[in-house]
Amino acid sequence: MSASAAAGRDAPAIAVGGRPAPATSARLSPRVLIVEDDDTNATLAADYLTPAIPGVSRVATFEDATRVLAEIPIDCVILDLSLPDLDGFEAVRRIHEFAPDVAVVVLTDDGDEQGGMAAMAAGAQDYLVRTEIDSPLLIRAVRYATERKRTEASLRALQTAQARQRENARLQRGLLPVPLLGRAPLSVVTRYRPRRALSQLGGDFFDLVETDDGRVWLLIGDVSGHGPDEAALGVCLRVGWRTLVLAGLAPQRVLPAVQELLLRERHADEVFASACMIVFDPGLCDGQAYLAGHPAPLVVRDRRVEPLPAEGGVALGILDDPDIPETRINLGPTWAMLCFTDGLIEGYADGGEGPRLGEAGLVDILSRHHAVSEPAILVDTLLDEVTDRNGGPLADDVAVLYLRRRDDESSTSPE
Repeated sequence: MSASAAAGRDAPAIAVGGRPAPATSARLSPRVLIVEDDDTNATLAADYLTPAIPGVSRVATFEDATRVLAEIPIDCVILDLSLPDLDGFEAVRRIHEFAPDVAVVVLTDDGDEQGGMAAMAAGAQDYLVRTEIDSPLLIRAVRYATERKRTEASLRALQTAQARQRENARLQRGLLPVPLLGRAPLSVVTRYRPRRALSQLGGDFFDLVETDDGRVWLLIGDVSGHGPDEAALGVCLRVGWRTLVLAGLAPQRVLPAVQELLLRERHADEVFASACMIVFDPGLCDGQAYLAGHPAPLVVRDRRVEPLPAEGGVALGILDDPDIPETRINLGPTWAMLCFTDGLIEGYADGGEGPRLGEAGLVDILSRHHAVSEPAILVDTLLDEVTDRNGGPLADDVAVLYLRRRDDESSTSPE
């Protein structure tokens, strides 16, 4: 650039020392910092920019540039590659490290196209040859460089969010239990559908454990609420329950102990949890059921579907000393059982309007599908029909635990 090229123009809106000149539209256009030790070249660059970019700052050294970048939000730096205190390519690299979201446009001398390419390799968004610059070209270069940098920042933020989401999903999947079974003649299917979008875990919880004495312990429950606090509490209660079972606590003492854990771990006094626990005797023909404010499982026997005839008590966390009745159950040698949280029956029964599905509606659906030989297909079919009848995704978390007693004595793994 030359001083004569600027002759006849009005004084540019440039602020020496880094403080941008006032401009009512400055927030609507890029905020530019010129790093140039030559006053004439700096004035001409600012003069070219001001018709479209009113707020322009200028400093003469890299040291001053870092001070401005630390104090003022800058979108684009126009950088001279021949600064008195630092080599231009090193300046590009350091700006990229110091202010990674700031775009850089470098100015090169005639015949130094290789230097411009090297600057871009160091992190600059564009380069311009001084003698070829005019106002439209410089304005366009600044705007394009700024938008490219914003796009890069958005992509980095998206990639970071996606990586965090993948990590959270892996962690949440890891918090879902794997039923701990030995030789119990059971086919087991578990399904979990959290209400919250992009989440793998909600406030519902379940578990299944076979102990050394041949008994199989089942738990399914639901923490009131839907957020991450409820999900964390559900995991805490489930892990605590498994620990109590493996420690050999008597069945009638387990849920009261789980309530003690709930009272100490919940984030608010109004939080409570429903729970259903069943302890199957060795052989899986009989057992005991404990209901604490939770829907009774559905039992399939002799081609009939009916709720498990078990007495219910109040949910955990409501009374200081809850009465959780024990009901002796007799299932016989051939049966299937569907345990679920109330999100499965609280949806609509007819396309998103009218009455709720309720227990009767679920009994009807399971009655029509219980003969499906493959347990996983049966459960998925049931969930799909419940969702369709609701008119779309259910409004609450849903956990499902389906058991079918097999005639063989071979080991099994959950599907």
